[in-house]
Amino acid sequence: MTKELVLLYFRNKSTFQEDRIVEEWLKSSPANTQQAMKWMDELSDEEEKLFLKVVLDGDDVWKKTIEEINLQSPENQDRQQDRTKSWIWTTYRHTHRYAAVLVSILMLAFAIYVYRIHSTVEVRTDFGKVTEVILPDGSSVILNGNSSLKYAYSWKEAPREVWLEGEAFFHVKRKADRSRFKVYLSDNKTIEVLGTEFNVSERALKSTIFLKSGKIMLHLADQTHQENIALKPGELVELEGDDVKLVVPKKVVNPEKYYGWTKNKWILDGTSLREMLVKLEENYDVHVDTENENMLDKRVSGSIPLSLNNADTLIADIANLFELKIIRENRKITLVTTE
Repeated sequence: MTKELVLLYFRNKSTFQEDRIVEEWLKSSPANTQQAMKWMDELSDEEEKLFLKVVLDGDDVWKKTIEEINLQSPENQDRQQDRTKSWIWTTYRHTHRYAAVLVSILMLAFAIYVYRIHSTVEVRTDFGKVTEVILPDGSSVILNGNSSLKYAYSWKEAPREVWLEGEAFFHVKRKADRSRFKVYLSDNKTIEVLGTEFNVSERALKSTIFLKSGKIMLHLADQTHQENIALKPGELVELEGDDVKLVVPKKVVNPEKYYGWTKNKWILDGTSLREMLVKLEENYDVHVDTENENMLDKRVSGSIPLSLNNADTLIADIANLFELKIIRENRKITLVTTE
């Protein structure tokens, strides 16, 4: 266990899976709890005040915890067991009882802190990094580089909803009560889901929603009108500003083009150099120029591997696909013809 992960946990910056790892570590040994308390000294004043408030607010819980420990105390056990064993409980009382109370209080403080303070979870990915997130209902989200996902820590009394910036592939579990799953995007765009698999790319220049299976409803709203678009498997919606167009991939698009990145490959289906360089900048934060504008309209088909956290390899693959040469001057990268 690392100090960094424990502090992320208490600052509400860890993922759902990381929360579980930290909690299991805390429960496994009193020494781990003590170590975590030392690391908590690095929390800010505001975070410390918030933690203290949680402890004070948990007074009823403390009483219940101590009562439960007392029920297991030597006095109660002696009434139920043979007097000849009383010396064992006496030794236990002097050596372990107060330590048990202290550890239980500390652990309960951690638990209260988690469930009170972790009201919202935010997961952010670095450029070039892909992360899988397991949501409270068991649904999974594969988050592409330079993306963020927000959701409530617990959905027991909260709706199933997330807020997305960037790109993600969703596998949403269908619930017995048929409760809806919502994805909130920018500009009053909302995706409403039952149980399905779909890909969402929410970037500055364009938004795309591709449905692999199931059924979703896209809600669009602005100050003048509202529009609802129902998607069936294989359908794609592209939004560029106020321009909304519906494309049926069975006729013109390879569906894997929109979720191949989750398998670490880039599916190219008549993809232009312009599209590829835009994706490169969105996901890897690397800007690449070209020798002239006409080069940007060239197109290729096929696939190339995605090199996580290695934009240079990807740039080299793109240059080879289009038979171009890479020129580097300081931090500027330019693609030029080989002639």
